[in-house]
Amino acid sequence: MDFRPYNLKKKVDAGADFIQTQGIYDMELFKSQMEKARNLGCLSGPPCLPHHCTKSAMMLKYMDSSVAGVTVPKPLIDRMNKAKEAAGDDKKKGA
Repeated sequence: MDFRPYNLKKKVDAGADFIQTQGIYDMELFKSQMEKARNLGCLSGPPCLPHHCTKSAMMLKYMDSSVAGVTVPKPLIDRMNKAKEAAGDDKKKGA
């Protein structure tokens, strides 16, 4: 994860028009990465579009285990499971 802000800097320096992140589920990790990016000057130019999309606990588990650069905290997966049980459909409730 530590190299990602440096890769972002290269893209911004090369003329990126905007920044769109991968799914954000671990807010503490996101905050620390954004602070590094800010310190490198990446956020003073193109707009940044944070991405968050959640359909199910199963999707979160998959993303956590299989998508490079995405970390999903277990409490969020547990919360999504509870939402599914409470609502009968976790797509309606989200996280």
